[in-house]
Amino acid sequence: MTKRGSSLGFWGVVGFIVVISFIVTYWYIALGIGVVGGIVFWVLSRNQKKAAAAAAEKARQQQAEADTIAKIKAYKDLLDDGAITQDEYDRKKKDLLGDDWDKF
Repeated sequence: MTKRGSSLGFWGVVGFIVVISFIVTYWYIALGIGVVGGIVFWVLSRNQKKAAAAAAEKARQQQAEADTIAKIKAYKDLLDDGAITQDEYDRKKKDLLGDDWDKF
């Protein structure tokens, strides 16, 4: 009874020798494939990092916008309750939205 496991067997050894002989004979092709593969990997990983950074920035901007809207609503509630004046509300709104908020 033969034991099968991690042993390559005869054809595995032959295949390994054939692969090694091709690599030794055509080393420059193997090197070129390795270099091109490395460049492709580097470009793809750089693009993924840029996309992740852009998504994080967009999420940060959306959160900042949601926070601003919540603050404006809170000031509006204070205005409606009579806790602040219209001038105070307008001033706070201008502070939160900037000088050009009414041009949109």
